[in-house]
Amino acid sequence: MTKPRPIKYILFVLALTPCLHGQASAQSRQSCTLMVLEDGTLAPNASNQVLSSRNQLGRSAEVQVSATNSRYSVFINRPFGFVIAPQGGNDDMELEVTYSGRGQTEFLEKPSGESTRIKRGDTFLTIDMTARRLSGSFPGGNYRAGVTVRCE
Repeated sequence: MTKPRPIKYILFVLALTPCLHGQASAQSRQSCTLMVLEDGTLAPNASNQVLSSRNQLGRSAEVQVSATNSRYSVFINRPFGFVIAPQGGNDDMELEVTYSGRGQTEFLEKPSGESTRIKRGDTFLTIDMTARRLSGSFPGGNYRAGVTVRCE
């Protein structure tokens, strides 16, 4: 059985388009902007039972959130499987995504599926993904996962 090689996971970003609150003037334009700074990389552990951005050769994804006020929250969808995987790659496994913030809004290890209110200014998100095989090991091949980040 070949060992899965490190794989990228892609951040799909959905940003709230600038919207107007109150009167339509340049000063009342409020927005929340997301910018992907780095896609993540999942790396296998020695037993091929865990693919994670926290394993050796893995890398967290990074996103910059810029908000003009404190009315916005960030939300990361909970993924249910790999977008691309070899035969059996999505069988008997679970995916977990957590995210932390630094900058204007500081927080640690929030699970995907849970929104977080952000403060005005720039907040930098670190997003980690872990895939665990519940029995056996991951088959060798190409994998790709997607994570959706929203600002609402």
